Amino acid sequence: MIDSFFNTGSTVTEIVVKENDNEILKQTCSLKIGKDNKLLEIIEKPKKPPYTFRGCGIYLFKPEIFEFIRRTSIDPIRKEKDITTVINNVAKEGKAYDHFLSGYNININNSDELLKASILFKESLNKKNRSRLK
Repeated sequence: MIDSFFNTGSTVTEIVVKENDNEILKQTCSLKIGKDNKLLEIIEKPKKPPYTFRGCGIYLFKPEIFEFIRRTSIDPIRKEKDITTVINNVAKEGKAYDHFLSGYNININNSDELLKASILFKESLNKKNRSRLK
């Protein structure tokens, strides 16, 4: 991620995953990805997710991000500036990139997601322990 961040000339690079579950996309965000790992659009909590990629909330920023933050309007509903809108503004100027995560990413918003994460973590520990025994 760090290498691609510095090699692309991006202002922001975000970790993304392929997400086939529309319910998860509705709770998080939906990303449009272009050529050469350019992030083209990011939509926060869409009612009808148009894209099957999701941001994981892991970012790298260059100092220019502060100018984008200053230029971003306060959301009239949430009464705050949100990072998704800032990143979408960066994407509109062609300076936002994605980096695909190899592995799992779970956005833990409820007890079911926490349980899912715990099970995946336990399974990964069991795999490591089995490989040590061989």
